[in-house]
Amino acid sequence: RREKSPRLEGAVARVLAPELAETYHLQGSLYSYKAQKAKTPEEAKREQEAAVESFRQSLAKDDRNYQAYFDLAGSLAALDKQDEVLETLDKGFEYIPPKDLETQVNFEIASCAANAKLQHFEDAIADCQQALRFTSSPASRERIEEMIENMKLMNPALRTLTPEEAPPADSKAAKEAEEQALINESSSD
Repeated sequence: RREKSPRLEGAVARVLAPELAETYHLQGSLYSYKAQKAKTPEEAKREQEAAVESFRQSLAKDDRNYQAYFDLAGSLAALDKQDEVLETLDKGFEYIPPKDLETQVNFEIASCAANAKLQHFEDAIADCQQALRFTSSPASRERIEEMIENMKLMNPALRTLTPEEAPPADSKAAKEAEEQALINESSSD
C-alpha cells in the first residue's frame, strides 16, 4: 500500500472541503513539511510563515483542535517566536482530553523547550517535571530527566557544583554559595 503525500492530501482537502478547519490544518502541515525540506533559510521561513497562517485559519474555524495548536506552536518555534509558542500551547492545552497523557506530555515538553530558549529555566524545569509525572515510558523519562539536568547546568542559580569546582568548605565563597542555595530552595517552595 502506498502512503499519501502531504501535498496530495492538502490538495484533495482543499477541493473537497475548503470550508473545513481540517483543510487548513492539513495545508499548514504541508507548509511545515516543505519548510523542513527547504534548501535555504529564507525558503524555510516563508514556508513556516505560510504554515502559521494556515494553522491560524484552521483554529479560526475550530478553536478546540488541540493538535492544530500544537502544530502552530511548532511553526512558531521554528520562527523563533517563543512567547507566542507559550501562549499557543497554553490555549491548546485546555482542549486536550484528560486521558490523553501522551499529548499532555508533548505539550509540556514543547513548553519546556520554549521556556528554555527564553532562559526562563525555572519555568522550563517545572514544565519538564510536569511531563515527567505524566509519562510512563522509560525512554521518555530518561530524556526528560536529561533535559532537566541540562537546564540546571545552563542556569547558574540552579547549577550544582562538582566537588572539583566547589570552593573550600571554610571559605567565604562556600558560605555565600550555601546562603544562595538556601535562598533558591526557599523561593522554589
